[in-house]
Amino acid sequence: MKAVKSIATLCILISGVISSAFAAEKNNWHVGSLFTSQKVNDRDLNTFGLTVGYQFNQYFSVQTRYSKGTSGSSEVLDFTNFDKVSLDRDIKYQGSILIKAAYPFANQFSFYGIAGYSKTKAEQDLFESTTDSQGNLTGVNTSPPSMTFTENGFTYGVGVDYHVTKNVELFIEYQVLPDWEPLSGISQSWDSINLGFNYRF
Repeated sequence: MKAVKSIATLCILISGVISSAFAAEKNNWHVGSLFTSQKVNDRDLNTFGLTVGYQFNQYFSVQTRYSKGTSGSSEVLDFTNFDKVSLDRDIKYQGSILIKAAYPFANQFSFYGIAGYSKTKAEQDLFESTTDSQGNLTGVNTSPPSMTFTENGFTYGVGVDYHVTKNVELFIEYQVLPDWEPLSGISQSWDSINLGFNYRF
């Protein structure tokens, strides 16, 4: 009888150790970083930021992202032969909360879709310059010097994860952001190619 109790106790202990090991392998939380190359009406904007997420199971997770602008865009608009306006755009910050649905395939890869809410604070500067008939600069007008605005709304995209190890994954994705609307009546398409990595723990 004692032998049976000892064996039962040993089995329970082994089961507990195995269960703990499997629980430890789940690696539900992850942190990482990402670089984004964004386009607004064929103008390039770049950001760099951090990601934090939680995985509920093999297929579903939630993720938050926060990025800062690293480089903006500039375009020159010609109104007359002597008047030009330079339009500079830059992202101050960009944050989002996303639901991610993934489907594993080919061993170390997962295809996934994301959907959620995105908020971006951006800055736009206008510089008007005038020249004479010889092309010499005669004046610069920076009024108004800058305009800050916020874009927020629904965002979605698709991507691929590559699981380098149990803890490390690389990803590439295509994301559609809310339309860029710096002025009333102006709406421009906005999308992004994102590269990054996540570390699970």
